[in-house]
Amino acid sequence: MAKSPSYVSGTANKRSILCYLGLHKWKRAGGTSHFSSNVREKEYRCERCGRTKAVYETKE
Repeated sequence: MAKSPSYVSGTANKRSILCYLGLHKWKRAGGTSHFSSNVREKEYRCERCGRTKAVYETKE
């Protein structure tokens, strides 16, 4: 079972040693395409520490 991020569960933010080394466990959190007709945004969230990242790519 995946642990929830601290901002959701209210617990202290314990950063995994794997996340500290940069080995996050990314899971797709959402995405939008409202910037233009040819750009797509994909949002990912780490299941261990809750860090987010956004990836922008062109639509084909």
